[in-house]
Amino acid sequence: MTDPDKIRIAYFSMEIAVHAAFPTCAGGLGILAGDTLRSAADLGIPMAAVTLLHRKGCFCQRLDAQGRQRDEAQEWEPARVLEPVEPGSTVLRNKPFAGERSAA
Repeated sequence: MTDPDKIRIAYFSMEIAVHAAFPTCAGGLGILAGDTLRSAADLGIPMAAVTLLHRKGCFCQRLDAQGRQRDEAQEWEPARVLEPVEPGSTVLRNKPFAGERSAA
């Protein structure tokens, strides 16, 4: 893991396709987010990523014999593939968001 004192970039995405073991419902933008994170890791860029995960995972859509769409949950156990970290991280921003007034 990257040294927390060196992380200067926080990457937030609703879906990130990082690995097939993480059922995150990642579509095209999620795949792009995963590629971005893998590239940053390959280049040694100190970056932290934040996304949403659900213990029920996503669901697969299938057609039954009558042609009706059915969904099946992709249950998984996050503790088997993720490493716990200490809570209490702080995100600081030194520039206002677009349309936001500066406090200074």
